[in-house]
Amino acid sequence: MIILVCIDILLIIVIRENMKYVKILEGYNLSENIPCYNKLKYGMKLPKFKVTGVGNIDVSSSDVKGKVVIIQFFIPDNKNHREKVLAIDKFVGKHRHKVIFIAISQGNIKWLLNRGFKLDNGILVDDENLSIWKHFGIGAGCGGIIIANKHRKVIFSAVGI
Repeated sequence: MIILVCIDILLIIVIRENMKYVKILEGYNLSENIPCYNKLKYGMKLPKFKVTGVGNIDVSSSDVKGKVVIIQFFIPDNKNHREKVLAIDKFVGKHRHKVIFIAISQGNIKWLLNRGFKLDNGILVDDENLSIWKHFGIGAGCGGIIIANKHRKVIFSAVGI
């Protein structure tokens, strides 16, 4: 529990401040201190991917070259998860030329969209069959975040947030 609180605090720092915190994270082997996903650990290359977001917006691993990538896996009916997605989206707006944000939902998000939920700076992806979650090694119901640097190397990976 303490580890997850620390991860939340670290994520808030990254979101609220600027890219210098992401650069600081690159210098530490976070996988020794924080639980990582089964597939992705600190220093590993982000796997190749292609996703289609709401509004038929496609993004693939080749599109993210040279940018920091933030991938948030969230459960749409979890209020805390939705708030984190919106906070990251707001952060990305200030750094749009340096950061790509992809929010991947576990399950159908039509009800969210019908209530006005939208991202101004990120790509919202509906993953009802959990194929993307499985591709990245994320367990159903966990939620989590992956941050990769401009070289597509994982610099932060945590589950349960």
